Amino acid sequence: MQDRLAIKKLMILSLISLSLIFIYIFVGLKSEYILNLRIKKIAAIILVCYATGYSAVAFQSITNNNILTPSIMGLESLYIFLQTLVVYIFGSSKLSKMTGLPEFFVSLFLMIIFSLLIYVFLFEKLSSSVNMVVLCGIVLGGLFGSLSNFMQVLLDPNEFLILQGKIFASFNTISYGYLQISSIILFIVLIISLYFMAKLDVLSLGKKTAISLGINYSRLVKIIFVLISILVSISTVLVGPMTFLGIIVVSITRQYISSYKHVYKTAFSTIIGIILVVGSMLIMERIFSYDTAVSIIINFIGGIYFIYLIIKENKRNVRS
Repeated sequence: MQDRLAIKKLMILSLISLSLIFIYIFVGLKSEYILNLRIKKIAAIILVCYATGYSAVAFQSITNNNILTPSIMGLESLYIFLQTLVVYIFGSSKLSKMTGLPEFFVSLFLMIIFSLLIYVFLFEKLSSSVNMVVLCGIVLGGLFGSLSNFMQVLLDPNEFLILQGKIFASFNTISYGYLQISSIILFIVLIISLYFMAKLDVLSLGKKTAISLGINYSRLVKIIFVLISILVSISTVLVGPMTFLGIIVVSITRQYISSYKHVYKTAFSTIIGIILVVGSMLIMERIFSYDTAVSIIINFIGGIYFIYLIIKENKRNVRS
């Protein structure tokens, strides 16, 4: 019964997302160049929303926390730190030239290595304590954020403006080569993640219950952490940091469906993300005439929603 209801709701959301995509692509279309550009943006949005949706859903199942998302682990702070470090050492001219596939792979490699150091090695050293791993991620994320702010203060104002174009999420400057590589990596991760969906359903019941049902808890958590790190890294390097997108989509998903199956949760989170991002793109382009960034709209909504979740969770704890 829950599965049928989830499928019906999924179909409704799919129709809404397809309608928004149709409006975005074809309304006001004036040339084939604009058509190709909009299709490329939609492809990037779908990739980012799946990466964000799956990583947020899986991360909350592992940590057994309904507020935490992978962005809390400091990957986005690391991305901003790397971009700021390049400008601080080499100048903005070097950053503006970092548009090829080698630079894409370097950024992706550094972020994945950093996340694996946190997720895998710290998880092993800290006796499989997920809470300690998350705490270490928060501390390192704060460290990278502080270092970035320190260097940004010392930058020339013109260089800082160029840096801002890199550290704000944007779907307007994505190259076709980036999309191709990201799609291949994402497809591989998608196949692997589908294999572990059923095990994630069991893992969400809690560590002790999962172990009693035959799940190799330590091994499974490491694998999921690796998948999350790859997905978040791809999303961040491809379009830039989108801090609050994960918390929005996974929280709305939890309120919208009651199914425990991660297949449905991931699908809902992905589609809700598409609706949110495409809607924000329409607002940015058609209402604000490109005077603001998509990430600003999403982070504004997400920040308010995040505060609401914290207040709601606090009230629930007080009552209990």
